[in-house]
Amino acid sequence: ETSARVPSGAMRGPRAAGAVSSCVRVTALVSVVRGAAYVSSQVSVVSKYLEDVTDLTDLVERPLVRQGIQDLVKSGALASLTRNTLGRIHLMSLRGEGLGTGTGSSVAGDGDPESRFPKLQSLGVDVSHAGEASFVYDRFQRFLESKLATKRAPGTDTDKKEDITTVLGFTPLVLDVGANDGFLSSNSYNLVRWGWSSVLVEPNPEMLALAKTAQDWFVNPWRDGHQTGCYVNAAMAGVTQKETLRLKLGGDVVQMESALEVGDGDGTGGKDSANWKHASNARDAKLAKLRGGSSVGAFGKETPARYVDVDTLPIHEIATKCHLPTDFGLLSIDAEGVGDKVLREILNAGFVPRWILYEAMHNAEPFSVTKAYVEQLGWRYVRKIGWNHVFEREGMFEA
Repeated sequence: ETSARVPSGAMRGPRAAGAVSSCVRVTALVSVVRGAAYVSSQVSVVSKYLEDVTDLTDLVERPLVRQGIQDLVKSGALASLTRNTLGRIHLMSLRGEGLGTGTGSSVAGDGDPESRFPKLQSLGVDVSHAGEASFVYDRFQRFLESKLATKRAPGTDTDKKEDITTVLGFTPLVLDVGANDGFLSSNSYNLVRWGWSSVLVEPNPEMLALAKTAQDWFVNPWRDGHQTGCYVNAAMAGVTQKETLRLKLGGDVVQMESALEVGDGDGTGGKDSANWKHASNARDAKLAKLRGGSSVGAFGKETPARYVDVDTLPIHEIATKCHLPTDFGLLSIDAEGVGDKVLREILNAGFVPRWILYEAMHNAEPFSVTKAYVEQLGWRYVRKIGWNHVFEREGMFEA
Protein backbone atom coordinates (compact mmCIF):
# COMPACT_ATOMS: atom_id res chain seq x y z
CA GLU A 1 0.00 0.00 0.00
CA THR A 2 1.38 3.28 -0.99
CA SER A 3 0.43 6.74 0.09
CA ALA A 4 1.24 10.17 -1.35
CA ARG A 5 2.51 12.87 0.96
CA VAL A 6 1.11 16.33 0.31
CA PRO A 7 3.50 19.14 1.23
CA SER A 8 2.14 21.10 4.17
CA GLY A 9 2.81 24.39 2.34
CA ALA A 10 0.49 23.35 -0.46
CA MET A 11 -2.31 22.94 2.06
CA ARG A 12 -1.67 26.25 3.75
CA GLY A 13 -1.79 28.18 0.44
CA PRO A 14 -5.46 27.48 -0.47
CA ARG A 15 -6.54 27.73 3.16
CA ALA A 16 -4.85 31.10 3.54
CA ALA A 17 -6.33 32.39 0.27
CA GLY A 18 -9.78 31.24 1.37
CA ALA A 19 -9.39 32.99 4.70
CA VAL A 20 -8.34 36.25 3.05
CA SER A 21 -11.26 36.03 0.64
CA SER A 22 -13.68 35.50 3.52
CA CYS A 23 -12.23 38.51 5.39
CA VAL A 24 -12.64 40.69 2.30
CA ARG A 25 -16.26 39.63 1.90
CA VAL A 26 -17.03 40.28 5.55
CA THR A 27 -15.33 43.69 5.41
CA ALA A 28 -17.27 44.64 2.28
CA LEU A 29 -20.52 43.54 3.89
CA VAL A 30 -19.80 45.57 6.99
CA SER A 31 -19.01 48.63 4.82
CA VAL A 32 -22.28 48.24 2.93
CA VAL A 33 -24.24 47.94 6.15
CA ARG A 34 -22.53 50.98 7.64
CA GLY A 35 -23.09 52.95 4.42
CA ALA A 36 -26.75 52.05 4.35
CA ALA A 37 -27.09 53.02 8.00
CA TYR A 38 -25.39 56.40 7.31
CA VAL A 39 -27.62 57.13 4.32
CA SER A 40 -30.68 56.15 6.35
CA SER A 41 -29.62 58.45 9.19
CA GLN A 42 -29.02 61.34 6.78
CA VAL A 43 -32.39 60.80 5.14
CA SER A 44 -33.94 60.91 8.59
CA VAL A 45 -32.11 64.15 9.38
CA VAL A 46 -33.21 65.75 6.07
CA SER A 47 -36.78 64.53 6.58
CA LYS A 48 -36.86 66.01 10.04
CA TYR A 49 -35.28 69.26 8.75
CA LEU A 50 -37.94 69.53 6.05
CA GLU A 51 -40.76 68.72 8.42
CA ASP A 52 -43.55 71.31 8.05
CA VAL A 53 -41.93 72.69 4.85
CA THR A 54 -44.61 72.79 2.15
CA ASP A 55 -43.08 75.24 -0.35
CA LEU A 56 -39.97 77.38 -1.03
CA THR A 57 -41.18 80.23 1.16
CA ASP A 58 -41.17 77.82 4.11
CA LEU A 59 -37.76 76.43 3.14
CA VAL A 60 -36.02 79.81 3.22
CA GLU A 61 -37.16 80.26 6.83
CA ARG A 62 -34.98 77.36 7.98
CA PRO A 63 -31.92 78.79 9.80
CA LEU A 64 -29.20 77.15 7.67
CA VAL A 65 -30.90 78.00 4.38
CA ARG A 66 -31.63 81.56 5.50
CA GLN A 67 -28.04 82.11 6.64
CA GLY A 68 -26.67 80.65 3.41
CA ILE A 69 -28.78 83.03 1.30
CA GLN A 70 -27.75 86.01 3.43
CA ASP A 71 -24.06 85.13 3.09
CA LEU A 72 -24.40 84.69 -0.67
CA VAL A 73 -26.11 88.07 -1.12
CA LYS A 74 -23.69 89.89 1.17
CA SER A 75 -20.68 88.54 -0.72
CA GLY A 76 -21.97 90.03 -3.97
CA ALA A 77 -21.39 86.70 -5.72
CA LEU A 78 -25.03 86.39 -6.76
CA ALA A 79 -25.13 89.80 -8.42
CA SER A 80 -21.72 89.22 -10.00
CA LEU A 81 -22.81 85.84 -11.36
CA THR A 82 -25.92 87.34 -12.93
CA ARG A 83 -23.99 90.27 -14.39
CA ASN A 84 -21.26 88.09 -15.84
CA THR A 85 -23.60 85.49 -17.35
CA LEU A 86 -27.06 86.76 -18.23
CA GLY A 87 -25.75 90.32 -18.47
CA ARG A 88 -23.38 89.34 -21.27
CA ILE A 89 -25.94 87.61 -23.49
CA HIS A 90 -27.60 89.63 -26.25
CA LEU A 91 -29.73 89.21 -29.35
CA MET A 92 -29.07 90.98 -32.60
CA SER A 93 -30.97 91.08 -35.87
CA LEU A 94 -29.32 89.50 -38.87
CA ARG A 95 -29.09 91.90 -41.81
CA GLY A 96 -30.39 94.94 -39.95
CA GLU A 97 -34.07 95.07 -39.10
CA GLY A 98 -35.15 92.08 -41.18
CA LEU A 99 -38.11 92.03 -43.54
CA GLY A 100 -41.05 90.80 -41.52
CA THR A 101 -42.64 88.16 -39.33
CA GLY A 102 -42.70 85.30 -41.82
CA THR A 103 -46.49 85.04 -41.81
CA GLY A 104 -47.15 86.30 -45.35
CA SER A 105 -48.01 84.06 -48.28
CA SER A 106 -45.45 83.12 -50.90
CA VAL A 107 -48.11 83.48 -53.60
CA ALA A 108 -47.88 86.79 -55.44
CA GLY A 109 -50.74 89.08 -54.52
CA ASP A 110 -51.80 87.03 -51.49
CA GLY A 111 -50.91 88.50 -48.12
CA ASP A 112 -48.36 91.12 -47.11
CA PRO A 113 -45.24 90.61 -49.26
CA GLU A 114 -43.02 92.32 -46.67
CA SER A 115 -43.91 89.69 -44.07
CA ARG A 116 -42.90 86.70 -46.17
CA PHE A 117 -39.39 86.62 -44.77
CA PRO A 118 -38.89 86.32 -41.01
CA LYS A 119 -36.64 88.61 -39.01
CA LEU A 120 -33.81 86.42 -37.77
CA GLN A 121 -32.10 86.89 -34.43
CA SER A 122 -28.57 85.82 -33.58
CA LEU A 123 -27.47 85.00 -30.03
CA GLY A 124 -24.21 86.57 -28.92
CA VAL A 125 -22.03 86.97 -25.84
CA ASP A 126 -19.96 89.97 -24.77
CA VAL A 127 -16.43 88.52 -24.62
CA SER A 128 -14.71 91.59 -23.16
CA HIS A 129 -13.16 91.02 -19.74
CA ALA A 130 -15.84 92.63 -17.61
CA GLY A 131 -18.47 93.87 -20.07
CA GLU A 132 -16.53 96.91 -21.30
CA ALA A 133 -17.80 96.45 -24.86
CA SER A 134 -21.45 96.46 -23.77
CA PHE A 135 -20.87 99.56 -21.66
CA VAL A 136 -19.34 101.49 -24.55
CA TYR A 137 -22.00 100.31 -26.99
CA ASP A 138 -24.79 101.31 -24.61
CA ARG A 139 -23.34 104.83 -24.37
CA PHE A 140 -22.95 104.86 -28.16
CA GLN A 141 -26.60 103.87 -28.66
CA ARG A 142 -27.77 106.57 -26.24
CA PHE A 143 -25.73 109.16 -28.11
CA LEU A 144 -27.03 107.97 -31.47
CA GLU A 145 -30.62 108.17 -30.21
CA SER A 146 -30.05 111.73 -29.01
CA LYS A 147 -28.64 112.75 -32.41
CA LEU A 148 -31.53 111.09 -34.28
CA ALA A 149 -34.04 112.79 -31.99
CA THR A 150 -32.48 116.15 -32.84
CA LYS A 151 -32.59 115.28 -36.52
CA ARG A 152 -36.33 114.52 -36.28
CA ALA A 153 -37.15 117.72 -34.40
CA PRO A 154 -39.76 120.07 -35.93
CA GLY A 155 -38.30 122.42 -38.51
CA THR A 156 -35.50 120.06 -39.55
CA ASP A 157 -35.19 118.49 -42.98
CA THR A 158 -36.11 114.87 -42.15
CA ASP A 159 -35.86 113.82 -45.80
CA LYS A 160 -32.20 114.75 -46.04
CA LYS A 161 -30.06 111.62 -46.32
CA GLU A 162 -26.88 111.59 -44.24
CA ASP A 163 -24.39 108.83 -43.59
CA ILE A 164 -23.83 107.64 -40.05
CA THR A 165 -20.53 109.52 -39.63
CA THR A 166 -22.23 112.81 -40.46
CA VAL A 167 -25.05 112.08 -38.02
CA LEU A 168 -22.69 111.13 -35.19
CA GLY A 169 -19.88 113.58 -35.87
CA PHE A 170 -17.38 110.72 -35.68
CA THR A 171 -16.69 107.35 -37.32
CA PRO A 172 -17.91 104.29 -35.39
CA LEU A 173 -14.47 102.68 -35.29
CA VAL A 174 -12.36 101.05 -32.59
CA LEU A 175 -8.58 101.44 -32.48
CA ASP A 176 -7.42 98.45 -30.43
CA VAL A 177 -3.75 98.76 -29.44
CA GLY A 178 -2.60 95.42 -28.07
CA ALA A 179 -5.43 93.46 -29.67
CA ASN A 180 -3.94 90.07 -28.78
CA ASP A 181 -6.05 87.26 -30.33
CA GLY A 182 -9.04 89.56 -30.96
CA PHE A 183 -11.39 87.38 -28.94
CA LEU A 184 -10.46 86.49 -25.35
CA SER A 185 -11.20 89.57 -23.20
CA SER A 186 -11.29 91.62 -26.41
CA ASN A 187 -12.72 95.15 -26.33
CA SER A 188 -13.05 95.21 -30.11
CA TYR A 189 -14.59 91.84 -31.04
CA ASN A 190 -18.19 92.65 -30.15
CA LEU A 191 -18.06 96.18 -31.54
CA VAL A 192 -16.95 94.77 -34.90
CA ARG A 193 -19.74 92.23 -34.75
CA TRP A 194 -22.16 95.07 -34.02
CA GLY A 195 -21.09 96.98 -37.13
CA TRP A 196 -18.10 99.12 -36.14
CA SER A 197 -14.95 99.38 -38.22
CA SER A 198 -11.65 98.45 -36.62
CA VAL A 199 -7.92 99.04 -36.57
CA LEU A 200 -6.17 96.25 -34.67
CA VAL A 201 -2.53 96.80 -33.69
CA GLU A 202 -0.72 93.74 -32.34
CA PRO A 203 3.06 93.07 -32.31
CA ASN A 204 2.83 89.29 -31.93
CA PRO A 205 2.26 87.93 -35.46
CA GLU A 206 0.70 84.71 -34.16
CA MET A 207 -1.89 86.60 -32.12
CA LEU A 208 -2.67 89.02 -34.95
CA ALA A 209 -3.39 86.10 -37.28
CA LEU A 210 -5.86 84.76 -34.72
CA ALA A 211 -7.42 88.21 -34.34
CA LYS A 212 -7.96 88.52 -38.07
CA THR A 213 -9.55 85.08 -38.19
CA ALA A 214 -11.83 85.94 -35.26
CA GLN A 215 -13.04 89.33 -36.48
CA ASP A 216 -12.70 89.56 -40.25
CA TRP A 217 -15.71 87.30 -40.69
CA PHE A 218 -17.97 90.06 -39.34
CA VAL A 219 -16.60 92.92 -41.44
CA ASN A 220 -19.25 93.81 -44.01
CA PRO A 221 -17.92 96.26 -46.61
CA TRP A 222 -21.46 96.87 -47.90
CA ARG A 223 -22.73 98.05 -44.53
CA ASP A 224 -23.80 101.68 -44.34
CA GLY A 225 -20.62 103.70 -44.14
CA HIS A 226 -18.53 100.84 -45.55
CA GLN A 227 -17.35 98.86 -42.54
CA THR A 228 -13.64 98.11 -42.70
CA GLY A 229 -11.04 96.12 -40.79
CA CYS A 230 -7.33 96.93 -40.77
CA TYR A 231 -4.73 94.68 -39.13
CA VAL A 232 -1.29 96.03 -38.28
CA ASN A 233 1.50 93.69 -37.18
CA ALA A 234 3.49 96.23 -35.20
CA ALA A 235 4.04 97.59 -31.74
CA MET A 236 3.43 101.07 -30.38
CA ALA A 237 5.56 102.67 -27.68
CA GLY A 238 5.30 106.43 -28.12
CA VAL A 239 8.04 106.58 -30.74
CA THR A 240 8.29 109.47 -33.20
CA GLN A 241 9.61 107.37 -36.08
CA LYS A 242 9.72 103.72 -37.05
CA GLU A 243 12.02 101.62 -34.88
CA THR A 244 12.79 97.93 -34.50
CA LEU A 245 12.52 96.59 -30.97
CA ARG A 246 12.73 93.17 -29.40
CA LEU A 247 9.44 91.65 -28.29
CA LYS A 248 9.30 89.02 -25.56
CA LEU A 249 6.39 86.82 -26.60
CA GLY A 250 3.80 85.64 -24.11
CA GLY A 251 3.89 81.91 -23.39
CA ASP A 252 0.46 81.19 -24.88
CA VAL A 253 -2.95 82.66 -25.63
CA VAL A 254 -3.94 82.35 -21.97
CA GLN A 255 -1.00 84.40 -20.70
CA MET A 256 -1.67 87.25 -23.15
CA GLU A 257 1.42 89.14 -22.03
CA SER A 258 3.98 90.06 -24.66
CA ALA A 259 6.36 92.81 -23.64
CA LEU A 260 8.56 95.21 -25.58
CA GLU A 261 12.14 95.79 -24.53
CA VAL A 262 11.92 99.55 -24.20
CA GLY A 263 14.49 101.94 -22.85
CA ASP A 264 14.74 104.33 -19.95
CA GLY A 265 13.68 107.35 -21.96
CA ASP A 266 17.18 108.86 -21.92
CA GLY A 267 18.49 107.48 -25.18
CA THR A 268 19.57 104.19 -23.71
CA GLY A 269 17.20 101.32 -24.01
CA GLY A 270 16.40 97.80 -24.90
CA LYS A 271 16.79 94.77 -22.72
CA ASP A 272 20.07 96.09 -21.27
CA SER A 273 18.38 99.09 -19.60
CA ALA A 274 18.04 98.99 -15.84
CA ASN A 275 14.34 99.86 -15.81
CA TRP A 276 13.44 97.19 -18.36
CA LYS A 277 15.45 94.51 -16.56
CA HIS A 278 13.86 95.38 -13.21
CA ALA A 279 10.30 95.37 -14.57
CA SER A 280 10.82 92.22 -16.64
CA ASN A 281 12.48 90.27 -13.84
CA ALA A 282 9.82 91.31 -11.33
CA ARG A 283 6.98 90.25 -13.63
CA ASP A 284 8.68 86.96 -14.53
CA ALA A 285 9.20 86.20 -10.84
CA LYS A 286 5.54 86.84 -10.08
CA LEU A 287 4.35 84.68 -12.97
CA ALA A 288 6.66 81.85 -11.92
CA LYS A 289 5.31 82.02 -8.37
CA LEU A 290 1.72 81.94 -9.60
CA ARG A 291 2.48 78.91 -11.76
CA GLY A 292 4.19 76.95 -9.05
CA GLY A 293 7.78 77.93 -9.69
CA SER A 294 8.18 77.51 -13.44
CA SER A 295 7.24 79.06 -16.76
CA VAL A 296 4.38 76.72 -17.50
CA GLY A 297 2.12 77.31 -20.46
CA ALA A 298 -0.70 75.34 -22.00
CA PHE A 299 -1.16 71.71 -20.90
CA GLY A 300 1.58 72.04 -18.26
CA LYS A 301 4.41 72.26 -20.77
CA GLU A 302 7.47 74.38 -20.16
CA THR A 303 7.42 77.53 -22.29
CA PRO A 304 10.88 79.11 -22.52
CA ALA A 305 11.00 82.78 -23.42
CA ARG A 306 10.83 83.56 -27.15
CA TYR A 307 11.88 86.81 -28.76
CA VAL A 308 11.15 88.38 -32.13
CA ASP A 309 12.14 91.69 -33.70
CA VAL A 310 9.08 93.82 -34.43
CA ASP A 311 8.41 97.13 -36.11
CA THR A 312 7.42 99.81 -33.66
CA LEU A 313 5.40 102.47 -35.45
CA PRO A 314 4.29 106.00 -34.61
CA ILE A 315 0.58 106.72 -34.75
CA HIS A 316 0.78 108.78 -37.94
CA GLU A 317 2.10 105.78 -39.90
CA ILE A 318 -0.68 103.56 -38.61
CA ALA A 319 -3.24 106.27 -39.36
CA THR A 320 -1.99 106.56 -42.93
CA LYS A 321 -1.95 102.81 -43.47
CA CYS A 322 -5.46 102.27 -42.12
CA HIS A 323 -7.11 105.59 -43.05
CA LEU A 324 -7.74 106.32 -39.38
CA PRO A 325 -9.97 109.39 -39.02
CA THR A 326 -9.26 112.08 -36.46
CA ASP A 327 -12.66 111.58 -34.82
CA PHE A 328 -13.59 107.97 -34.04
CA GLY A 329 -15.48 105.93 -31.48
CA LEU A 330 -13.20 104.01 -29.13
CA LEU A 331 -9.51 103.91 -28.26
CA SER A 332 -8.61 100.73 -26.37
CA ILE A 333 -5.06 100.42 -25.02
CA ASP A 334 -3.53 97.28 -23.53
CA ALA A 335 0.18 97.77 -24.19
CA GLU A 336 2.10 95.98 -21.47
CA GLY A 337 4.33 98.53 -19.75
CA VAL A 338 4.07 101.28 -22.37
CA GLY A 339 0.35 102.08 -22.34
CA ASP A 340 0.94 105.53 -20.86
CA LYS A 341 3.35 106.40 -23.69
CA VAL A 342 0.91 105.16 -26.34
CA LEU A 343 -2.02 107.09 -24.85
CA ARG A 344 -0.06 110.34 -24.75
CA GLU A 345 1.24 109.83 -28.28
CA ILE A 346 -2.23 109.35 -29.75
CA LEU A 347 -3.92 112.20 -27.89
CA ASN A 348 -1.03 114.60 -28.45
CA ALA A 349 -1.28 113.86 -32.19
CA GLY A 350 -4.79 115.35 -32.16
CA PHE A 351 -6.94 112.22 -32.39
CA VAL A 352 -10.27 112.48 -30.61
CA PRO A 353 -11.82 109.14 -29.61
CA ARG A 354 -15.21 109.57 -27.94
CA TRP A 355 -14.41 106.82 -25.44
CA ILE A 356 -11.13 105.51 -24.04
CA LEU A 357 -10.52 102.15 -22.38
CA TYR A 358 -7.11 102.29 -20.75
CA GLU A 359 -5.37 99.46 -18.90
CA ALA A 360 -2.89 100.97 -16.46
CA MET A 361 -1.24 97.76 -15.21
CA HIS A 362 2.56 97.52 -15.56
CA ASN A 363 2.87 101.13 -16.82
CA ALA A 364 5.54 103.35 -15.29
CA GLU A 365 3.36 106.45 -14.93
CA PRO A 366 1.02 106.46 -11.91
CA PHE A 367 -2.60 106.35 -12.99
CA SER A 368 -3.42 109.51 -11.05
CA VAL A 369 -1.00 111.41 -13.30
CA THR A 370 -2.44 109.83 -16.45
CA LYS A 371 -5.99 110.61 -15.32
CA ALA A 372 -5.21 114.28 -14.69
CA TYR A 373 -3.55 114.54 -18.11
CA VAL A 374 -6.51 113.02 -19.98
CA GLU A 375 -9.06 115.12 -18.11
CA GLN A 376 -7.08 118.26 -18.90
CA LEU A 377 -7.44 117.46 -22.62
CA GLY A 378 -11.23 117.27 -22.47
CA TRP A 379 -12.28 113.80 -21.34
CA ARG A 380 -14.13 113.00 -18.13
CA TYR A 381 -13.30 109.96 -16.04
CA VAL A 382 -16.30 107.62 -15.81
CA ARG A 383 -15.30 104.53 -13.84
CA LYS A 384 -13.13 101.43 -13.78
CA ILE A 385 -14.54 98.28 -15.38
CA GLY A 386 -12.48 95.14 -14.88
CA TRP A 387 -8.91 96.02 -15.80
CA ASN A 388 -9.86 99.12 -17.78
CA HIS A 389 -10.31 102.76 -16.85
CA VAL A 390 -13.11 104.40 -18.85
CA PHE A 391 -13.05 107.97 -20.17
CA GLU A 392 -15.76 109.73 -22.18
CA ARG A 393 -15.39 112.90 -24.25
CA GLU A 394 -16.82 115.93 -22.45
CA GLY A 395 -19.97 117.57 -23.81
CA MET A 396 -21.20 114.68 -25.94
CA PHE A 397 -24.75 114.80 -24.60
CA GLU A 398 -25.01 118.55 -24.26
CA ALA A 399 -27.41 120.34 -26.64
